[in-house]
Amino acid sequence: MNDDAVFEGEIRSMLGRRDPGSSPAHLGEAVVERLERERARTGAAGRGRLVVNAAAGLAAVVVLAVVVLGRPSGPGARPGLRPTPSGPSSPLFEGSGLRSSVGPPLLQLALAGAALVGLAVVAARAKRRVVGYGAITVILGIVWIGSMIGTSDALEHTGGFGVEPFLERPAGFESGVFVRADGDDEFRLLVGITNLSRLPLDLVGVAPGAAQIPDADRLPRIVGVGYLPDDDCCLPSRAQPFARLHLDPGESIHLVILGRAGRCATATVEVGASQIDSLPLVYEQLTLLHTAAVRLDEPVSVLNDGVC
Repeated sequence: MNDDAVFEGEIRSMLGRRDPGSSPAHLGEAVVERLERERARTGAAGRGRLVVNAAAGLAAVVVLAVVVLGRPSGPGARPGLRPTPSGPSSPLFEGSGLRSSVGPPLLQLALAGAALVGLAVVAARAKRRVVGYGAITVILGIVWIGSMIGTSDALEHTGGFGVEPFLERPAGFESGVFVRADGDDEFRLLVGITNLSRLPLDLVGVAPGAAQIPDADRLPRIVGVGYLPDDDCCLPSRAQPFARLHLDPGESIHLVILGRAGRCATATVEVGASQIDSLPLVYEQLTLLHTAAVRLDEPVSVLNDGVC
């Protein structure tokens, strides 16, 4: 036997020892099962991408809805800032524009939270940078818009200011604009209001003054609100009943606050005085309602005898 035959025999013997033999009977089933698992995982990943895309779509819808709903439209968007028709005006009445307490905007907050969560999921799972960066940009946009809504300085007292009927400031008082009243007489306060925020807003009314104080009819309090159209300034007696008022950034309006002096009010006894130093105005900005305590340049003061 030559060397080649010996070498070939050794090769065959080695390969025979390494031969695993026939494949196990369950191998085919294992391969099929593995393929099914991969298919299920791929399907779950596809459903996950569908959820992510749906969340992104929801976020876009929320942002669009906030922008659109927060913008006035139609011919009635600015009813109080247009000249009123000629003829006798409607008198300002008690209860005009008076609103109850403003609750938290739960629906809007829930939608904004869902949008932020959905966008965060998109940003975390995005395989393409442009998608992730886009989601982060929208998140920052929502946060930026939210930071401008409902700020404490959105409304400020600027411009006109005065009361009717007016009382000269008594001796012994260094500040205050005084109301001439005996008992629970009606008075009117003219005050200019300006939107100092960077977004438009709608004035929707005023919260009742001293509403939470026991026996509040002893004190001066707010019982209604009206406005003076642009072409009618500046007599509080000519106020119109309140209508929803739209204010663009930097825009102003003259409001007329209807008040009651309280049963302790007097125009002759200089014992003490009760004051209104801020106006609880209710406004809507990007569908959210807020109450702003607008500080007056000087407090509105009513003398009282202290023994009523």
